Amino acid sequence: MTSPPVDPAMSIRTTVLNELTRHDADYYWLTSTMKHSFDRSLPEDQFTIFATCSPLLREPLTVGCDTPFSDTWFIPNQNDFQNSVDAMLATVGLDVQYRDRYGNRRRAHSPNVWLEEVPPKSWPSLLSFFRESLGTLPQQRVVDHYADLRIFQCDLSGLDGGGHDMAFVERFALRISTLQAVDDGYCWWYANHPCFVEDITFAVNDFGVRDERGFKYCVMPFNSRSRVQPTGWLEAGDMKPLEFKSWLLPGQGAALLWKAK
Repeated sequence: MTSPPVDPAMSIRTTVLNELTRHDADYYWLTSTMKHSFDRSLPEDQFTIFATCSPLLREPLTVGCDTPFSDTWFIPNQNDFQNSVDAMLATVGLDVQYRDRYGNRRRAHSPNVWLEEVPPKSWPSLLSFFRESLGTLPQQRVVDHYADLRIFQCDLSGLDGGGHDMAFVERFALRISTLQAVDDGYCWWYANHPCFVEDITFAVNDFGVRDERGFKYCVMPFNSRSRVQPTGWLEAGDMKPLEFKSWLLPGQGAALLWKAK
């Protein structure tokens, strides 16, 4: 697959771990941990989350965002948008390896990050489509998206108590959890930004606990030009990382399917 031009904000090595843990008979927790490494250190100390329930904004949020460290959440159920965002915010964890202003390598980690909501008046400074048209998308009015867009930020330099100045970020890891229905029969992960993905793992050993049906699993790549193939239907103990070793563009990734034995 042809490599895209490497922007400094592109991860040159990304690994993804999706852990499925049973909550009760009907629901499970999907915890995704994305680890990114960068070719060049990035002078950025803000992490931003864009959350929307608008199909119109789903792709433009990725293309039009002006910050390198961000994640985009699309929640299709508008009626549950506010509650879903609040629940997901409570699970965000970050782990950052960086250099301080003296060149020393340091690590900042927080399993429960506090993110501050960005007021609508500041949205245009983070999203270009509020300032001008973006491709075929006309310039958007902030007031039209009060109900379907929320933005949050945190200061990465404050993760370790603010004791050191964060000059450059070298590695960045994000963890997020969502509660999902077992009967959906599938879950997925896809890239929000161009990145070179080493592998995507779905860990399911704790998914079939206390379920008499038992399950078989299949991992299927989607929208990707890499040569990776679906796994076929496997037992939980036979699941292994799906090796991509390929550039993935926004919207490309892998899905996990399951069925009763």
